[in-house]
This record gives sequence, structure tokens and C-alpha cells, in this order.
Amino acid sequence: MKNETILNALNDMRKSDNSRLTLLKDTIAYLKTVSTAKVGLQALNNQLDEVVAKENFDTYYQNKVKGVFRLGAIIKDTKLFIIPDNLRMYNIEDACKLLSHIKESDEFTDADATKCKNKLNKIVFAKEYSTIEDARIQYNNEYKAVLSELFKEYQLEDDDDKKGLKLEQILNKMSDENKLAWLQKQLAKVTTTK
Repeated sequence: MKNETILNALNDMRKSDNSRLTLLKDTIAYLKTVSTAKVGLQALNNQLDEVVAKENFDTYYQNKVKGVFRLGAIIKDTKLFIIPDNLRMYNIEDACKLLSHIKESDEFTDADATKCKNKLNKIVFAKEYSTIEDARIQYNNEYKAVLSELFKEYQLEDDDDKKGLKLEQILNKMSDENKLAWLQKQLAKVTTTK
């Protein structure tokens, strides 16, 4: 394989992330103009449906766009401070995943979510590097390190293969009443999103 092929693939991946970041910036700006993230999210999904009705896109890409809309809603709801020009998409996704996990879990409180948000919001983008790209790399590395620490602290597996096992372990420790309550909560979420 040629080095050029690898370089082109890396550049294409960065462009793909940049287009999602641009959509996220616009989503965040729009969500600031509406009363709640839920109202804004519904409007954005309706707008996406209108666009898709006129054009032909795979469900995969529609779900990618909806995922960016959800990230914007999480950022608005949690008051997570991000600068999409400096923070990479993988860190934004992980930060939102962490905050959602904490907010949706009965194990944790709003104070836990606030603690995580504050810890992430305190990470400073330092421009003291030779290039802006070097500064971005350092910022994202530091952000990822803090996220990894928080993932461990709040028992959120970063590895998708371990999620099912972790959930099974948690369910095995729960009483039958708590399992039933948890299942009802999950079913309620599914029926409200349809």
C-alpha cells in the first residue's frame, strides 16, 4: 500500500469529522434559540425528514445526522462547554455519552453530572504551541485523558464489547423489583421516542 493512500484516507476521515462538527455548531446555535432541547430536537428531526423526502439518502446517514442533533441536545441540557473548532468529534461524543450515562442512571445524582461537566469545562485550550494544530492535538489528548478517568470513576466502559457484560453484571446484582422497575423505565423511553 502506498503512503499516499493512507494519507488520503486520514484526510478524508478528518473532513468527515469536520462536516459533522459544522453541523454540530449549527445545531448548538439553533438549540440556543428554542425553549428546550426536546422541542428543538423535534424540529430538527422534522426538518431532516423534509430534506430526506426530497433527496435519497441511506438510513445510515440519516441516523448520523440525528446523532449529531442528539449531541447538540445533550450539550444544551447539560450546559457542557465545547468549542467545535478545537475539540474533536470523538471527544464530544464520549463526553455526551458520559453525561447521558450519569443522568439516566439511578446510581448517580445531578451533582455527579455537574461534577463531570465542570471537570470537562475546566480543560483549557492553550495556544502556546508552534501551530494551532499542535495545540488542538494537545487539547484533545488532555480531554481524552480526563474522559478516560471519568469513564473509570463512573463505571462506563469505553469498550463496546464490555457493555453487555457490564449490564448483565449489574442486572444480576439487582433485586427482582428493581429489575422490573428498570425494565419499565426502559420501555417508557422506547415508547416515548417512537
